[in-house]
Amino acid sequence: MRRRRSANVRRMPRGAPEADYPAAHSMDTTWFAVDQDGHIAVFDSSEDGAVPNAAATGGGAAEPSFDTFFLQAMRTVRVIAAQAADPAPDQRAARRFEGKARVLVVLAEREAVDERATYRGAERRRPRVEAMLAEYEPVVLSEVKPRCVATAKAIDPKRLAKLAAHHEVAELYTEQDLGDVIDGAGGDDGLYAFAHHWDEDYTPGRYARQAQPAAPLALDALPAAVREHVGAFRLPLRFGDAEKIELADYLRDDEAQTWGEVTLRGDPLSPNAAPHVSPNTSGASVATPKRDWTAFWFLAVVLVVLAVLASRK
Repeated sequence: MRRRRSANVRRMPRGAPEADYPAAHSMDTTWFAVDQDGHIAVFDSSEDGAVPNAAATGGGAAEPSFDTFFLQAMRTVRVIAAQAADPAPDQRAARRFEGKARVLVVLAEREAVDERATYRGAERRRPRVEAMLAEYEPVVLSEVKPRCVATAKAIDPKRLAKLAAHHEVAELYTEQDLGDVIDGAGGDDGLYAFAHHWDEDYTPGRYARQAQPAAPLALDALPAAVREHVGAFRLPLRFGDAEKIELADYLRDDEAQTWGEVTLRGDPLSPNAAPHVSPNTSGASVATPKRDWTAFWFLAVVLVVLAVLASRK
């Protein structure tokens, strides 16, 4: 679902007299972009930031434009790995599951066992947890320790309780839990984070970096189910080198949603703008820097004037 303007709130162009407008909380949007290295960033528009039309949205007041579960699960896997030295207390036994849910399962490290002692014994009577997950379309998100598996299908509360109590499960997160793990990750989730930047002027397209991951999450590492959505909008820069991003350097004003009739730079909206976005071979929209033709036309005029003067000699 794309960002919509409110009928009750309108941001005025620069220089216009200020007025007291209602808060624009309904416009908060989270959107995603990929840089030239394939790294992912999450952008928080806050109340007044611009949102590119081509970008996938994944939260805030607006409904997500795609199913974000596997993206959120992968971000959670990164947080778990980054915070492995300070594990959360085990509260699985005390959990009560109210409804069906997809889950992210963190598997415990298996201890070495004597196969002769367990043959036709306890281990055989206890099915491995991944076998229990087979009917729910499991997707392995991490092969390295800890091994993490997410399910594409929701699991009923009774089976969730069994999974949570299973000896091979170190941690279990339902899809409702993931947001709490990711909030405040500060880059541990593998994503660069940018937020709409306020300064002395209202500039809808200006974003400032808030978090820089030590190990950026690459688009290719995402499950196929979300890869195309997250990679729908690309910027020709490196997020690690960009403390601030001006969307106006890469987009036309009609290629993003903003408050009121203003440009991405906050000026009164003009209908004349040169196209500068072209699709790449993968189908994703790649923003490219706009060309400034002012110098070209100035040089052309100078050459014409010189030619006229030379013909009169």
